[in-house]
Amino acid sequence: MGVTDLQQVFDFVLEEMKHGDVTESRRDIGYNKPYDMVRATTLTVGAQRLLNAVNFIASHNPDQAAYDIDLARVKWLANISTRDYDWIDGIAKELQQAAIEVIDPDSRHRGKEEWVRMPLLGPAGVKHGRFAFELNSVHRRVLRSPHRYAFFSLTKGHKLSGDNAPVLHDRLLQDVFRGHTDWIEIPEFLGWFGKAESAYFKKEGFRAIRSSIIEPSLAEINEKAEFSASWEPRNRGRKVIAIRFNMVKKAAGAVGRDISEVRSQLYDVLRAEFNLNTHDLDAITANSEAWTEDRLLEVIELTRYRIEHGKKEVGSPRALFMHLLNHDAVFTPLERERAEKARKAKAQKDRAEKTSKNLLSESASKAGSTVDAVLGRFANLNETQQNILLERFQESPTFGAAKMLMKPTGDFTLTAGRVLEDAKLRGLFSAFLERALENLAPSSGSPA
Repeated sequence: MGVTDLQQVFDFVLEEMKHGDVTESRRDIGYNKPYDMVRATTLTVGAQRLLNAVNFIASHNPDQAAYDIDLARVKWLANISTRDYDWIDGIAKELQQAAIEVIDPDSRHRGKEEWVRMPLLGPAGVKHGRFAFELNSVHRRVLRSPHRYAFFSLTKGHKLSGDNAPVLHDRLLQDVFRGHTDWIEIPEFLGWFGKAESAYFKKEGFRAIRSSIIEPSLAEINEKAEFSASWEPRNRGRKVIAIRFNMVKKAAGAVGRDISEVRSQLYDVLRAEFNLNTHDLDAITANSEAWTEDRLLEVIELTRYRIEHGKKEVGSPRALFMHLLNHDAVFTPLERERAEKARKAKAQKDRAEKTSKNLLSESASKAGSTVDAVLGRFANLNETQQNILLERFQESPTFGAAKMLMKPTGDFTLTAGRVLEDAKLRGLFSAFLERALENLAPSSGSPA
């Protein structure tokens, strides 16, 4: 199959089950994760996180085939703190060896199979602190036009640990808008996690599946994800043959305060404003359970306050930030009071500037409308009237300023077309016209 054929298969399958919008607030950092990306071959947690970081980067510009990104940014987005490049190379290789498969659901009724399989990562490598990678055209097309997708939060996804919770979270995510999954037979369910039926079901029974996969994974999801889930079994006699999950989206704010600067935005602030190095970022990532996004934002605010209002000049914003972070520093009551006053004063100043800007914009808009109206009247005059007004303009004091604008060209010729089209002359000529047209006698055919 050629690339065009493969893309047509993807388009068909993605269109087949077009569901409603199940995305959430874009104030959280994330991307629209296509359902077919969820159905990938079982991946380790590290590989899943790297794949989500890669897809997040590519989703901003899916027409681009190759990407060259600061390695520290990729690790930050993937919540990977290791400096072992062999390990990073290993999870990149895992993505290259893994693949997703999409099958045309109607092809079997036509007596044939139609499917496409593609690797989750193309050529990739690390050099001089940069991570370069490529995605194939079908992969990028899926990211560009995801008809079936759910919004995947990098921030919340990082909070899920272990090998099973992230997988179950991704699988349930695609059915949250429906409120439940279909019945899932036990062998298929175990396949989600790369588990063999013989190892978990035939030898140890369903009790092992419940205690090692279902219950611990749901406990994490219910605590940390943007939805809560429960499960129910389907029995045949005393044997559990299938299970189904029921999901409910949590109310806005139930998972934690929505924040506009998380992961990607935080990286930019910490790197550009405070000059944190890769070692600092790795340390923050490794301690992400305590140093949450909310905590980092609090220390950013505290650092800015002490740089601006502290008694001593701060020579290194990086050193101050890391000191405050490592020592669990918080605003003192007096600092909080002063910071609140400064914030209110700034907000009031911003509102005043915005109001002033709006008034100026409105005034300019009205002025522009007046110029257009006056010049419109001039354009509707006959040629004789226009020439008389042009002659009077040349005799007026205003023409001195007009000549200064015309001087660079060396052409001082005035025509109706020039004063109507030249952006520099329009304002001056309209100011002259506004007075001159008041004396124009409509019935005489010439100015009075």
